[in-house]
Amino acid sequence: MADTNTDWDHLFEHRYTRSGPPKWWSKKGLKPISQEGLSFFAIDPKDNSVYWNGHQLETVKRLDDPERIMAGIATGSAAVVALIELVKFVTAFN
Repeated sequence: MADTNTDWDHLFEHRYTRSGPPKWWSKKGLKPISQEGLSFFAIDPKDNSVYWNGHQLETVKRLDDPERIMAGIATGSAAVVALIELVKFVTAFN
């Protein structure tokens, strides 16, 4: 059931806080979201994708540095084992 008492225009006008962002934020031009602005977040229950003001947010799933190192070690180990087994196979016929 939709909330018919929500003043979406008022919420949209006050979607950002009045104070600026913290000084330690490295990216300039970002605006902190106000409590009213949180109302513009939405989730699609079909696929759990996140939306802000009706626009889908891009979520990036990637490996962090420790996971990349572990994946590289695992791949390298698998390649070495495969090479050793190939050498064993070839030398078995000589």
